[in-house]
Amino acid sequence: MQQDDAIQLLTPTIEERIRINPLLNIDTFIIPSPYISDPTAQKDAEHSYVWTEEGEILGYILTYVSTDGSEFLIYKLVTSPYGRGRGIGTAFIEYLAEHIPEKSHLYLYVWEKQHDTVEFFRNKGFVPEDSIVYRNMVYHKLNAVREVVLDKVGGEERKTPAADEIGKTRHDARKTLSSLNAMVNALAPENAGRIIEDINRETTTLVNMLNMYRDSMSMAHEVNLQDLILERLVPYIEASRESVDLNIHLSATKPMVLGHWLNISRALVNLASNAIDAMADCNRPGRLSISIKDGDEGFVTLHIEDNGAGIPPELLEQDSEGKPAFIGQSTKADGKGEGFGTAQVWSTFGTNRLEIHSKVGHGTEWIIRFERSAIGLTKAFTSLQRRFYELQGLQEEIEITRETERTEVITAIWRIRKKEIFVFELLELFSRQHNIRDLYRVVLSYFQGRMDEVEFKSQVSHWKGDHQALNAWLSATARSIQRHKKKLSTHVDVNEYQGAFFKSYGQSVDKVIIFTMNPATGRFLATDRKLAEHLDFAPYLGGDRTKLLRGEFVGDVNIDSNPIYLGVWSVDSEEDLAVKLELLREGARAILKFGIHPDKRLALYQSTHIRFERDIDSDASCTFGEFSTLTLEELEKRFVREAEDEMQGFLAALD
Repeated sequence: MQQDDAIQLLTPTIEERIRINPLLNIDTFIIPSPYISDPTAQKDAEHSYVWTEEGEILGYILTYVSTDGSEFLIYKLVTSPYGRGRGIGTAFIEYLAEHIPEKSHLYLYVWEKQHDTVEFFRNKGFVPEDSIVYRNMVYHKLNAVREVVLDKVGGEERKTPAADEIGKTRHDARKTLSSLNAMVNALAPENAGRIIEDINRETTTLVNMLNMYRDSMSMAHEVNLQDLILERLVPYIEASRESVDLNIHLSATKPMVLGHWLNISRALVNLASNAIDAMADCNRPGRLSISIKDGDEGFVTLHIEDNGAGIPPELLEQDSEGKPAFIGQSTKADGKGEGFGTAQVWSTFGTNRLEIHSKVGHGTEWIIRFERSAIGLTKAFTSLQRRFYELQGLQEEIEITRETERTEVITAIWRIRKKEIFVFELLELFSRQHNIRDLYRVVLSYFQGRMDEVEFKSQVSHWKGDHQALNAWLSATARSIQRHKKKLSTHVDVNEYQGAFFKSYGQSVDKVIIFTMNPATGRFLATDRKLAEHLDFAPYLGGDRTKLLRGEFVGDVNIDSNPIYLGVWSVDSEEDLAVKLELLREGARAILKFGIHPDKRLALYQSTHIRFERDIDSDASCTFGEFSTLTLEELEKRFVREAEDEMQGFLAALD
């Protein structure tokens, strides 16, 4: 389908369809208000679009526009699970840029931990402008000029952003080095003071230029916190006109942290500057302590403590977002300062990573938590990291009550399933050291209430994966799934939502999902084929596999041409053959109750154990609607064949 045919204006009617479509509300993240940058901005009906194919909405983009029509906020850019990987997001951005006025600006806010999302927009011509703290989380504002976006998205023969930027940086750095070389050659006793001052200025310019390039290449990169303190902070403090007794203790085993060299550097210099000013207001020798220590698993903590004037208790009081009253306000004597330093510190770190302890007349201590960097992070790991943070910290919660609308309950189910699919992917990263099917059995036991949370956490903590963070991610995600399932079962009849539970596995469009079902109850359990066998689910569904069905499917179950497979473990006799055919028919009827289309294709497994001369015909196929209405005689006529004698007693390859 051509782009222009798929993209339509987002009308109020379509917005209502989106509101009640669970597939388009799975990723409802906490994002800054559309008015946080421009209080006068308005929803832009002329430049908000929806992507539809065969009547199905696969994505949408919602924009806001400034009153003068020159700035456009990409407020929401959402793609259905079944539309991902097809370039819909890029197409929306290009289409939007084509239809807004020349020289217009596009901007959006991205959470600091969504590293690969930032990279996606950087590749479209967006650049980081500044950061804000919203609901205790740091968001980066990305900005782009219309023409740059069109060039980046539409141009086929162009340099990569990295090539463009490194070329400019090399050019500017060479000019600075040339200037430094000339200054060194001109150095003489009579002009030493002036020339050395010029050299220091140009050297600082060069260092800042290179660091800014490093920041521009990645919104989150590795920063050696120890080097930053010794090379940036200590020289600044020692150059101060005030006499300061500086005490440094660097005990962190791995001081590499994730962050922005320039932003962290500015924040720490601001803290040091404030501390020096606070100590200057006291009639005692100034003492400043700086230390970095190993914090909780995966974190490094930085402590900056002074013996200055301290901050009054009323200014330490926090607002609803945990922001102390003095942030952005001067606390210096005689009204010196404007509070910009603390505002910059706050925008860099935010509530969750900052602690402030202060007592008037005794001093102030700032404690900052940095996430430890894994050396050599891969793109795949960064993607997993971003998804974990999204699932744990960014996604808005749906409070389920007995009055909650059905569409919201279904959305909550799809979100739970999204977390479960994330657990599947995490488990694969333990495969070098473990049999991941053994690990999944532990997860399954926990999900089914056969293992308590303490035992589960203990077992997961001992697994050996590709990265130390994986254990904590898997444990936290699994426990979140369990909590949400319990809340759901407390307030709603989950039997009424079996269809949503079943269909939600279709989010894993690239995975083969196997399931085991009890047709009598409609209950089923499912997972990624790599993690389990059908028989692993039997103990949780009644235990007797002769009364259960096994099955599998891939992707969106609403696509009728993609079959769902059903099968039994064995056929033991002529009488048992009739029982198993009726069991399959009962299973087809149960799946139809899930909301599967009657025209959906049904395919059949060969029996796992060949024990009788006749067996289910795995080459036969029909629709679910047809299979569910056939009589036993018709089933025997169309879906039974002679078993292959040489296979009797052996396991078929399918399980």
